[in-house]
Amino acid sequence: MNSGQRHYNTSGSGYTSPRMPFGKHAGARIADVPSPYLVWFVSTTSPDYDLRQAIERELDARNRGSERKYEAPPTTRSKQLPAGVTIEAALKVIESGRRAAAKTAHPDKGGKTADMQVINQVADFLRELLAEVL
Repeated sequence: MNSGQRHYNTSGSGYTSPRMPFGKHAGARIADVPSPYLVWFVSTTSPDYDLRQAIERELDARNRGSERKYEAPPTTRSKQLPAGVTIEAALKVIESGRRAAAKTAHPDKGGKTADMQVINQVADFLRELLAEVL
């Protein structure tokens, strides 16, 4: 069965949610993972199609519920760096953070390829946000 499909069980309680394959909530049912993490996961990793669909369906279901459990982040961002912060300094912080995380996540250091991919994707995302400031 594909990772993104709802899994029917035989206990009579309906379906169970697929589980997160890795990361902070590895093994947790998608239905039990906080919405902000699901949004981050989909936007910074490359989950397979079925998992992406399952996460998007879960977020949609939460938004349609009687109590709105998730609000999308604002689409407008401040286009300014904080006072006194240069672009060079911001790039240095991004790269320093990426290197620090890579010390344990890189496959050559015993880490997992998927974790290193997430680190690189987050660093790329931050650089793109920074480029918007230019």
